[in-house]
Amino acid sequence: MGKPVTDEGPVIREYVESESSDTINEDCDKPNDNDPVNHPDHYANSDIECWDAMLAAFGPEIMAHYCLVVMFKYNWRALAKNGLEDIRKNQWYTSRLIELAEKYDIPGFKKEK
Repeated sequence: MGKPVTDEGPVIREYVESESSDTINEDCDKPNDNDPVNHPDHYANSDIECWDAMLAAFGPEIMAHYCLVVMFKYNWRALAKNGLEDIRKNQWYTSRLIELAEKYDIPGFKKEK
């Protein structure tokens, strides 16, 4: 494996610290040892949350569409695979999508008046 994203340079770290960490992940700042929804073990191998790195790399518009795709996937498989855990994962991505839509001007997501 390559270097963790935090060693790739100041651009991602700077964006994450200024744009996303304060609001996007405020409900899950502290990792829980056994939390497959908010902090799966397979994403806990870096100083930066995978979500924050993806947001910095791809931007809010792509991440909003990513949320829609992943939400579809978790609903689709919920009854056949992980049940309530998949519904909670869908809820996590729904919350991220709402936060992105409220914070950024994303085409197709009109702000509420």
